[in-house]
Amino acid sequence: MAKSSSSIRIRVVIGSLDVGGTETHLVRLLPDLAAEGFIISVLTLTHKGHLADDLECENITVYAPPRIIRILQRTPLLSRLTAPIGTLVYLSYIFMRKSADISCFYLPSSYYLGMLAHMVTGDKSRTIMFRRSLNDYQRGRFLIKLYERWLHEKVDMIVGNSKAVVEQLITAENVVPDKLRLIYNGVDLSDLHSNGNKHVSVREELQIDDNILVMTIVANLIPYKGHMDLILALSSFDKNQLIPWKLLVVGDGLEARSDLVSLVNSHNLEEHIYWLGLRRDISKIYSETDIGLLVSHQESFSNAIIEGMAAGVPMIVTNVGGNKEAVVHEQCGLVIEPHNPEQIASAIARLSNDKVLRESYGKNARARVHEKFSSAQTLAEYLGLFGSDNNII
Repeated sequence: MAKSSSSIRIRVVIGSLDVGGTETHLVRLLPDLAAEGFIISVLTLTHKGHLADDLECENITVYAPPRIIRILQRTPLLSRLTAPIGTLVYLSYIFMRKSADISCFYLPSSYYLGMLAHMVTGDKSRTIMFRRSLNDYQRGRFLIKLYERWLHEKVDMIVGNSKAVVEQLITAENVVPDKLRLIYNGVDLSDLHSNGNKHVSVREELQIDDNILVMTIVANLIPYKGHMDLILALSSFDKNQLIPWKLLVVGDGLEARSDLVSLVNSHNLEEHIYWLGLRRDISKIYSETDIGLLVSHQESFSNAIIEGMAAGVPMIVTNVGGNKEAVVHEQCGLVIEPHNPEQIASAIARLSNDKVLRESYGKNARARVHEKFSSAQTLAEYLGLFGSDNNII
């Protein structure tokens, strides 16, 4: 007999709950699943992270390794061997003490160690790996590639968050299609509307006049996110080519930021660019954005894109991963090739000088999110995934 949701225990394994796309996705999703009656716990591999409080406030238990293991993880000479063993012992202990019906593994490290803990403890839960990126991280790592393909044979199901990810799992990693599912990320549309009522607007906070074109990129400061390409594109404009503009850069990454700031300064763009760091009010920022940007070199399916679309922002994105599955070219925005500052500049010029086109694309973008990428739609897909028709329970 299939279990009802009120008796299904879901164990989620992830590196940490620091701010990131996957982590934000879980903070949106897991309380909704808990409200449906699922009993949920989260096991982090390193530390709880900044977003853990959001889940614990919803009575979702979040575990982290004991202090001695966290010390091992931070010790350079020990972190490569001893720390993974210690982390595996911690996971195995929790697996044996706190049983579950379903174990969900998010991001590679949790898959590698979580599945191993599942096997060595004889854990009886059904297992699901959630692939949240293309497999570029396997490049040049032959043993990792072999180990992951071996795990693919052992895991019960694999869920990708874009067609690009699912197709790659079939063609490049030989996963049988019957084991695969596709579930897109979703945006909480009610949160979007509530954030539009803040007393102090982003333009007021940053002292940006209403006649200034505001562009926003939401992406951690990692080289493959393409920030350098964007800065080079913006440096190619002379004063007469664009209406007055500002760029809001939302994301973390102190090491990469210093290089980006140097590039900005070398092109005398410092007065145009605001480095906002980590922000929790993304929908508020997008509500006053004229053009959204994501010019990454690799991607799976970006929360930042659909958050911008939900706010009615026309998006300029690169043709990598699932970006074009979200942004329909010349309907919701513009899809350009990666590693190409010239195409970025051309797309910005086209949208910046045509307010009617921006509004048309933004309207279409909002409608597309309501139709395909709402959190309600994502929740329905997860409920179907955990249902008896998929033989997970």
